[in-house]
Amino acid sequence: MSTEIEAKFLVTGRGTADRIRALTHVGSYSLLEGRIDIVHDVYLDTSDRALLSAGYACRRREREGEFLITIKSAATQRGAVQRREELEVSIPSDSAPHAPPDAWPDSEAREKVLGLVGEKSLEEMFRLSQTRSVRRVVDGERHVADCSLDEVRVGEGESTHRWCELEMELAPGGTEVDLAAMSGWLRATLGLHPSAGSKFERALDAMGPRRTAHPPARQEETILLEAPKDISGGLPFSALGAMGYTATLWRQQTDQLSFFDTHDGAFLKQGFTVVFSRTAGAWLLRKGEGVRAEQAGLPQSPPREGAFPLALRSVSAVFPSVPFLEANLVETEYRIGGFVAHLLRVRAQQWTFLVPLEESGPRTLLRLVVIGPPTGCAYFSFLLQERLGFRVSLVPLVEEALSLQGLAAPGAPLPAEFRVTPDDTVGRACRRILCGEAWKMRANFRGAIHDLDPEFVHDLRVATRRARSAVRLFSSLLEPGEGTALAEDLGWIARLLGATRDLDVFMSRLERQLDLVQADPGFREMARDRLFAQRAGALSVLVEALRSERFTLMLHRLESSGADESTPPVRRFARGRIDKAFNKLALWIDRPPEGLTDSELHRVRILFKRLRYMCEFFRPLLGDDGGRLIGSFVGFQDCLGVHQDATAALHMLSGFLVEVPTGSRSEGFLLSMGAMLQVQRDIQRAQRARFARQWKSAPGIIDLWKGVRGALRDTE
Repeated sequence: MSTEIEAKFLVTGRGTADRIRALTHVGSYSLLEGRIDIVHDVYLDTSDRALLSAGYACRRREREGEFLITIKSAATQRGAVQRREELEVSIPSDSAPHAPPDAWPDSEAREKVLGLVGEKSLEEMFRLSQTRSVRRVVDGERHVADCSLDEVRVGEGESTHRWCELEMELAPGGTEVDLAAMSGWLRATLGLHPSAGSKFERALDAMGPRRTAHPPARQEETILLEAPKDISGGLPFSALGAMGYTATLWRQQTDQLSFFDTHDGAFLKQGFTVVFSRTAGAWLLRKGEGVRAEQAGLPQSPPREGAFPLALRSVSAVFPSVPFLEANLVETEYRIGGFVAHLLRVRAQQWTFLVPLEESGPRTLLRLVVIGPPTGCAYFSFLLQERLGFRVSLVPLVEEALSLQGLAAPGAPLPAEFRVTPDDTVGRACRRILCGEAWKMRANFRGAIHDLDPEFVHDLRVATRRARSAVRLFSSLLEPGEGTALAEDLGWIARLLGATRDLDVFMSRLERQLDLVQADPGFREMARDRLFAQRAGALSVLVEALRSERFTLMLHRLESSGADESTPPVRRFARGRIDKAFNKLALWIDRPPEGLTDSELHRVRILFKRLRYMCEFFRPLLGDDGGRLIGSFVGFQDCLGVHQDATAALHMLSGFLVEVPTGSRSEGFLLSMGAMLQVQRDIQRAQRARFARQWKSAPGIIDLWKGVRGALRDTE
């Protein structure tokens, strides 16, 4: 590979070319007698312009009975001086000039082209002919450069385009200081202007989109680019001007948008975004850059009737009610002129992102949407990348915006960095697990604070429970007192989360149960008011705790906890701890389920929960049957969970009864209360019966663990 360094000038004006031919020196450098070359070039690319999109041009030139293939990168330019990567390979005269790249002789040029186009074939884009007057430039005995006055022709007949260029290509004996000195003399003496593009660029521009053999099915293309962080104020006009382009403002519009999803990110996971546009006063369901459905509505929540909700239901049965992102958009469209522009259009999208309901700092992002014929679009986009630092945007807008704000997407899975791997030590596994639970707590924090959906409180509670379980699991590895302090803080926040969550669960079932017992209207109103008041009080206490310094410090301690790297491998540790948990469960296996008290059932539920958490922590170590093992806990946990919810509801109703003055207890009230209490007891009885049936399979879970345990041992 070589680097071509040259100064290029446009030769315009009557008599300028003759004056150049008559030169005997360029400043202090001498021009020797030269030669006249007639050059015929064919430029090649794939039908979808794979080389051009990557910033390369492929030229085939016939020379002395051979064909020379030259691969050139786009030039980087400073003033008149351009430099570009250049690779060459000769095709022997006895080979077909149209041989595909994989038939070329071994060379860097062959590897470069194959790496860019793969198995795609090359086809002719256009032909370019030159009459070149080539002379050496010397400084005494030193060969400094080669001076070439080129008369260029592209096209045929009435479509022929001609221009003249002067090239000063640096020779091995020259330096860029020499090139700069000669360039300065030519500009000052002959009034020459630097050429902002290569012959290839000019030829593409001259031939236009209709004559460069574009793929018939793709007459227009869209490329999305993202600006570097230091370019955020809109289209960089001065930088474009230095590249030989102009930009004319065409139109501008602004918008304010709110992005919504479900608690678990059902729409984002399927590639959809639900947006409310304040400018249009409309809701939009988008898939990528396209709009699938649109309907006018109010900004608080999507409309419930019409075509739009039908489109939403085709994606998720749960409506998107959680606002997770806000944005201000200034979109400016430009007409672009210059080399290979071909009436390109560029939309500059200046985004400013905010976090709803929070006093967050704005984060900005500039995106360019380049639209136009494939050839011009690909080349212009490449120049923006190569010379201005833009990059093709591969990340969806919402994902990039959330990253800028340091937020997780709704329903985002646990990042891989927080998952245990088979090669981890115990200390590293401890750090991953504790940090992972802290990440989940942060991911659900905002939704719980603003009460965006009850499931945020639930997920925050689960993460807190899992963190408590992990602290207990790794207590022997933590610093003295660290495990105790973390356990106390996690227990504190878990109790507050539990108080709100238990009310959420009961309230979610309340209306159905009230209808079931045909509750007295007065009882209905009192029950609703009482539960809503209790929940408001519990949530207020919870929010205060979540905003407290104690909670913030607890998260920091979780994220910084963990043992050192000198601890043993995690696999043996995991096997031993899961063994211990199963031994505790085994003590209950022979107990008849009908004889277990409510508190004992709750204890069994906790054992299943801890086993599930532990196996989920170490899931990557458990082999193919690990998923079945974890799934076997879920039925028991769910069954006993519903039993526990009914127990909690009994306590709530009993407390409600005690607090209502005797004089306010009408007959309808007492009958409704009795019926509601009986509903909870019926649920308990049904779940006990279900548990008794499931309990018969409990020994099989221990057998399943033995198989998983054996696989775990084999990995050592």
